[in-house]
Amino acid sequence: MLDHAYYQIWRPGPDPSYVTDRRFSPYLTEDCDGYAACENRLRALLTAAQKRGGPLFKYSSPTVYEALKRVTFELQEAVRQVLKAHGKQTVRCVPPAHIALLEAPMALSRYSCRIRLDGEELSLSPFRSLGSQNGPSLGEWYLENATVFSFPWNRQEAALGQLITATAALRCLLYAQFGPISETALSPAKPKGEGTGFYTSKSLFSLTPPDWEEGDQYGFSYSPGHPYPLARYPF
Repeated sequence: MLDHAYYQIWRPGPDPSYVTDRRFSPYLTEDCDGYAACENRLRALLTAAQKRGGPLFKYSSPTVYEALKRVTFELQEAVRQVLKAHGKQTVRCVPPAHIALLEAPMALSRYSCRIRLDGEELSLSPFRSLGSQNGPSLGEWYLENATVFSFPWNRQEAALGQLITATAALRCLLYAQFGPISETALSPAKPKGEGTGFYTSKSLFSLTPPDWEEGDQYGFSYSPGHPYPLARYPF
């Protein structure tokens, strides 16, 4: 077992509330807010697509594309946070190769999300290709060069399937940063507006994290309000 934790990288071991220490990461609330807003948008678009009829994965519109850009933004910001915490430089439009740097410390390729659509349960592993020997390629759901702001004169469309996969990817990354505390932070509540740290209802996704070998788990003891050892991952 490891006698320290890596900044903004969750692994099982001690009391999971260690991730709430602001030395570990100052972004827990911010990242949960961003994810909750993305899933709430997805929920609204799924409702619209169901009313329209037809295969949900193929439903497309400029609104879906705008939502996909927002998920891309949240994902890139989270990746940048983790890399920056460890002294690793990256760029604003994070390429898949930089996301692949997180595979070794976070095992992103071994995360999966399940979602029920059209009466069937679908399992998604958005980062599966990060563990491939052929190099990282995240697929059409990842809009590496998309800008967050809307340009009405160039409104593109995206399929709802891309947005579902991208949102699942963001959920996996959130858990890889903050573990089961992210589930608590996103508990159902009655919001006054979109997002703001919680779902409008129970999450659309059921997440399965990887199994960590005992030697790769955190082995330090943790008590709330007491410091514990933190280290940078040797990228």
